Amino acid sequence: MQSIPVRTRTDIALNIIGCLSIESIIDKIKLRFFGQLCTLRDNKPTRVIFLNRLMAYVANQGGVQGFMPDIYRILHKYSLDYALVTFLSSGQFMSKLTWKKIVRSAVIDYERQSLERRLQQEEPLSQLINSTDPVSPCQLWKYSKCNINRLVECRSAIVLMCKLFSEQYQQACPRCCIVTGSKVCHCLYQCQVSDIVRRQLWRDMITNCGSEFFTYLSR
Repeated sequence: MQSIPVRTRTDIALNIIGCLSIESIIDKIKLRFFGQLCTLRDNKPTRVIFLNRLMAYVANQGGVQGFMPDIYRILHKYSLDYALVTFLSSGQFMSKLTWKKIVRSAVIDYERQSLERRLQQEEPLSQLINSTDPVSPCQLWKYSKCNINRLVECRSAIVLMCKLFSEQYQQACPRCCIVTGSKVCHCLYQCQVSDIVRRQLWRDMITNCGSEFFTYLSR
């Protein structure tokens, strides 16, 4: 997807394309479905069946399986228990649009907090990933939309970033045939075939970004 290598870490791949994890997406769909059931009219057979199963689960939580225990778990996971408590006590539920906004906000907040916890131990990775907005795509993709003539360069930069944090294994460089454990580091720092391009790249970085930026990258 979007030229992202197959072995790219999941956190990086999802963050670059601005997508939630499949588990969060499924949870969001289930929560929206729960809201639809709660807002059905009283004379709807679907609502009657839903209420019967809900009451059966409340009365005997250990003897019911399926949708109800799953919903209880998901509501607790995203701290949305209050919605069910209010519905059980008053029979009232918020509008579909309001519930949809609340669910989206809760899922994104949970995803952001989970991502931040995983990144606490990995500083280089935390500098690459935008943990404050996990559903916003990579800035390079946004830049390429406004500057379509730079799409190839943006795609190449994203592939390099992904490979830098991908699963590492021994492989031969397609240009110089030297076996290396990190194809990206080899391409950027060691490959003799790319020496002319690499030197020009460093000169452009120093010219455009200053010597301090060059020193930071050379650490």
